[in-house]
Amino acid sequence: MRSSAKGRQMVKVRFVVTDKGGLDARRASLLARDAGSFESVIRIRKMDEPRPPADARSAVQVLALGVQQGDEVELIAEGPDERQAAALLKQLIDTDFAGL
Repeated sequence: MRSSAKGRQMVKVRFVVTDKGGLDARRASLLARDAGSFESVIRIRKMDEPRPPADARSAVQVLALGVQQGDEVELIAEGPDERQAAALLKQLIDTDFAGL
């Protein structure tokens, strides 16, 4: 956990995507749906790309990252439920979206 420029805390979680489909359209949609259920601002970025993080609530933005199996990504959550958001979304990805 780190402090943001606003003095609030944020949670950053890095992991490697293991699912052979990466973050395809279906997975991006599920991620966006679940990210949208939290009050926190949630962003995701592909670690080997210099572009700014994508809004995790937008399936189009998540899909545009082009995350494939083996890519390292970082989830950044900032807000009142940031810990819960980061934990749930990481679990969703770690469990390969429950066998979709």
